[in-house]
Amino acid sequence: MKSLPSNPYIVGNPIKSREMFFGREDDFHFVSRKIGKNRSNQIVVLCGDRRSGKTSILFQILGGRLGSSFLPILIDMQMLAGVRGDLEFYKAILKSGYAALQSSGFNVDLEKAVNVELNPGQLMESFLSWVRDNTTGKVVLFLLDEYELIEEKIKRGTLSETTVHHFAGVLESDYRVSFVFTGSKNIEERNPEIWRTLLGKSVYRKISYLSRQDTARLITEPVQESVKYPQEVVAEIYRLTGGQPFYTQVICQNLIDLLIDEELVTCTSEDLGSVIREIVANPMPQMIYSWNSFSPWERIMLSSLAGKLETNSAWANGRQVVRYILDARIILPFNKEKATVLLEEDYHKEFIEKNDAGAYRFRMDVFRHWIRREHSIWKVVKEADMDFRTTSRAIVLPASIVGGVIAVLVVAWFLLVPWFLPGLADWGRNIGLLPEEVVNESAGESDSKFVRNVSFKSNRGPFTLVIDNMHTIRSADSRLGSMWIMLESITAGEHDFTASLDNGQSVKVLNIIVSPSVNSFAFYFPPIDSTTLTESTDPTALSEEAVLTSDTQAKDLSTLIIQSNPPGASVMVANAKRGITPLEVDIAPGHHPIYLLLDGYKPVYLDLEIESGKVHRENVTMEEGWTVLSFAIQQSASVYLDGDHFIDLPTTKTIPVRSGRHVLRIVYPARHSSRELELDLIAGDVFTVKESTR
Repeated sequence: MKSLPSNPYIVGNPIKSREMFFGREDDFHFVSRKIGKNRSNQIVVLCGDRRSGKTSILFQILGGRLGSSFLPILIDMQMLAGVRGDLEFYKAILKSGYAALQSSGFNVDLEKAVNVELNPGQLMESFLSWVRDNTTGKVVLFLLDEYELIEEKIKRGTLSETTVHHFAGVLESDYRVSFVFTGSKNIEERNPEIWRTLLGKSVYRKISYLSRQDTARLITEPVQESVKYPQEVVAEIYRLTGGQPFYTQVICQNLIDLLIDEELVTCTSEDLGSVIREIVANPMPQMIYSWNSFSPWERIMLSSLAGKLETNSAWANGRQVVRYILDARIILPFNKEKATVLLEEDYHKEFIEKNDAGAYRFRMDVFRHWIRREHSIWKVVKEADMDFRTTSRAIVLPASIVGGVIAVLVVAWFLLVPWFLPGLADWGRNIGLLPEEVVNESAGESDSKFVRNVSFKSNRGPFTLVIDNMHTIRSADSRLGSMWIMLESITAGEHDFTASLDNGQSVKVLNIIVSPSVNSFAFYFPPIDSTTLTESTDPTALSEEAVLTSDTQAKDLSTLIIQSNPPGASVMVANAKRGITPLEVDIAPGHHPIYLLLDGYKPVYLDLEIESGKVHRENVTMEEGWTVLSFAIQQSASVYLDGDHFIDLPTTKTIPVRSGRHVLRIVYPARHSSRELELDLIAGDVFTVKESTR
């Protein structure tokens, strides 16, 4: 076999060559079918997680994958970071368009074409008219990578909303023109005020994992003349990555480097194991980012699933995962059904997969290896500030002996005394040492009077709980933490609950039915600042059933209409998401704590008293949320935030940044390298960017 002159695998950059790109035939057929000849003008939105191959698909289209009837024009939004104003933006786009014509052999004066004194609409019409008159009916196809950055520019004021409206006007024209957008979300999930004119003109396509066959081709074909891959090794790689193209290339690149260094031509399972151990010991930033994107309770469930699954072929259902947690002596404030709901959420995120029996395993088994090593259940629970059910070995045996003696005495008292000493039994009942005799009441009926493991959660603490104006419990005495109270049992039926803070604020939940299926309750106090938001809106730790039960018991529902400026805020009634503003929803009369949550803005708390049968309107203005960004990097570097130059390093400055999701790119000119971080900034927080350890 031929020796490998170099490693052909590409990691971190889009794949531009056709030789290294495998699969996605269905995706190309979808795009061609939607915007091909004799089709209406359209926007195709290719959505998927980062590193799923969206940009590589655009480069393949740019290289002619759809055929000669298209004129593909690539618009990299990152390259337009310094563009200011609509006219400059459209000139940059059309400059790429005329350059594409030149590359296709057409004679175009590029400088003259884009420097005429026309407005954006006239510039676009001039370009499309030239294409129609000078080509044989080519479909102009604008390829916009990371289209969401247009929205960020509009929010910052460097572009106007008219930019998007121009797109809509172009699609409605008689010219043959379409767009392919790539991004993490579909247009329907973006700000409706900005994208409303394009909502009816777009179609959506999910970009995800490669098929088993295409993954095998990606593993073997680039090195087929130099490396032998046994079938079992190919199958192991597919199980480790699930066909995710980025992680497949990472593993293949490391394997080929290993084979080149050791001058080998056959890849073995031992070689693969060595590579995986190295990746697990030195995880990629993408792995860390994926893990940090999960909520604390999701991390606990994923850590438990990884701990339960000891082989790459094992599966586990929700009940088995819960048993693993309980065996680790960790308190769970919910049942196995809630645990299964959490696993289902991760299944729909395509992070884990599910079989026909309802059991789960990691879609990419490399994450099972990494989580088992670096994120054990005990470490994750500690990070989530939960409590353990601890015991001491030193006292287990003595306690067992004492407990056994006490048990014998109790049995003797309750069983032997009533039978052999009835007079003593009557005396015991009179003073309360024996229970009263019960007539015609079964054991099952007696047990049904109580609900076990009733939990109460607050977004702030410590708090005091008063039950039916009689029983007072302090959360500071709870082993679960200052914002939790867990009762061993409570009488089934209707109760009034009042939670109070030390500053006198109180929240009441009245006339609520407690049952085995409704045994978890939440109290919401106005947050001191937005840093309490994560704690107060965690849907995995609060009871949705309590809210729904309360609503369904109401005979005369009221109507709640909430509008926010800007729109698009999630409306949380207790812990249940009821929709996105502008919202009109039926709601039970009574007291309701409500949160409005919008990425990049401070949460808004509403404490509403809804009257029966009436329409209640709320108009809310959302305030922008800010996060303080600091840098602990001593090397010289340039920092770009969402494609725009942000600051030069090193620096001791701290800079306020709009909260929400951002892409941070750090360029090190001295070493000709860069790294990219995806940030999810919380309002009111301080986020420090540290030097890479790799």
